Amino acid sequence: MFLAPCTADEVIQTTINLKNSKGIGLDGFSVPVIKQVISSISTPLSAIFNKSLQSGIFPQKLKIAKVIPVFKADDRMLISNYRPISILPVFSKILEKIMYSRLQKFIDQQKILCANQYGFREKHSTYLALLNIIDYITEQLDSKAFTIGIFIDLSKAFDTIDHTILLKKLDNYGIRGIALDWFKSYLSNRMQSVEISGQVSSLKAITCGVPQGSILGPLLFILYINDIVRISELMKFILFADDTNLLLHDTNLQNLITKANSEIQNISDWLKINKLSLNVKKTHYILFHFRQRKIPGNLDLKIDSLPVERVPSTKFLGVILQENLSWKNHISTLANKITKSIGVLRALQRKLPINILYMLYNTLIYPYLQYCNIAWGALSSVFTENLFILQKKALRIVCKVPWNSHTSPIFSSQKNLKLVDINKLQTGCFMYNAMANNLPPQFKNYFVKNTQIHTHFTRQSQQIHIYCPRTKVRKHSIKHFGSILWNSLPLVLKTKPSINTFKSAYKNNLLFQYTALSS
Repeated sequence: MFLAPCTADEVIQTTINLKNSKGIGLDGFSVPVIKQVISSISTPLSAIFNKSLQSGIFPQKLKIAKVIPVFKADDRMLISNYRPISILPVFSKILEKIMYSRLQKFIDQQKILCANQYGFREKHSTYLALLNIIDYITEQLDSKAFTIGIFIDLSKAFDTIDHTILLKKLDNYGIRGIALDWFKSYLSNRMQSVEISGQVSSLKAITCGVPQGSILGPLLFILYINDIVRISELMKFILFADDTNLLLHDTNLQNLITKANSEIQNISDWLKINKLSLNVKKTHYILFHFRQRKIPGNLDLKIDSLPVERVPSTKFLGVILQENLSWKNHISTLANKITKSIGVLRALQRKLPINILYMLYNTLIYPYLQYCNIAWGALSSVFTENLFILQKKALRIVCKVPWNSHTSPIFSSQKNLKLVDINKLQTGCFMYNAMANNLPPQFKNYFVKNTQIHTHFTRQSQQIHIYCPRTKVRKHSIKHFGSILWNSLPLVLKTKPSINTFKSAYKNNLLFQYTALSS
């Protein structure tokens, strides 16, 4: 599989699919330039790549990176205020992409990666990771159990990967022989130089870590950290690349703390063995519970005798989680960001045409309303009304209409969904994929049809079974509101042949409501 020869057509297609980065490596080429000539050089290039695959040797010239420090903020004299951007040769990216497709196919066939690793994987995403977390927590709260969420901070995880350990893990996963030699060659003898103001430094050897700016690097990293889930049978792991979240529950709070201390120490020991550095000062935990429950103050969680800070909320994958699973802080943060963006729109309203203003709306405002809306947008309108008011205000500015104008015609003409309908569309798409078995395996048994519970033939036989949650927070889980929404959809929608046709048809149905309201 790994050593299957590549064709000139594969080289062409792989090159075309590369992102159009304008960064120029030490070889002097950019991706757009190579795309223009790839048809002419694909045959000799495929011959070179096949030689690499057959010999297990990655070309040395393709292992030299150019690093450009990009200033972030504050003091320009502090090196910590610069982000290093690594630019690899274009031909390195093409060869990496070819090997990437082979490695990914092998991983999928052998089912190597743990189910709850969501980073850098097809059909996995941040919103699925968040739904998994929320479902776990709400399920425990509904069962009157406490849940601890420990958010691990790893220091420069990608840069500290030990090559010897990584190669041993690849061997254990079944990557051996010439294929393993190829990865060994790919990782070894890598060099980099730094360019500042046109001046290039001498070359410096890289002895550890996966190559920055590489295509294979992220996939090799998640393979490296993959077996961390074997350390604990009690904890639930939610992994997104180097973002590691550990969940543990118990009805007895003291037992929970005791188990958490034991399990987190095992995790710390595993990280040490694998030469990954845990930053205890930036690691923290949340105790998820209801406000009315009395929580003692002596809930000491420690790693290597160092205290782990307990926090009432934290940002995970761009979404703010609170200890009572209220979304107040997240919605408030979104409102503040959107308000600032509205100020930008207002300042430019008289200077720009409507089409450009709408582009700015889609760039500056809509992403905040849309991102992981499925996780937090199913709340009552009491909580989300302020966001909807801001959304309407922004669109009135874009369309240059009075502040009190009816907005349904605007939403309809711009084919833009209201906040509540963004949630419906995302939920509907999730449910469609769930029913079509297009989701990761951990979501396979999320929903149960009535036919799986009883054999009585009724009108509701093919509907999803709706269970009654004990708590309000559980009603906001995807299992509950997703089931209700799916059952309410007409059969003509639910039987669409693909997710794309479903999404398009459902969005049109939602938009049609605005036309009816404005008529």
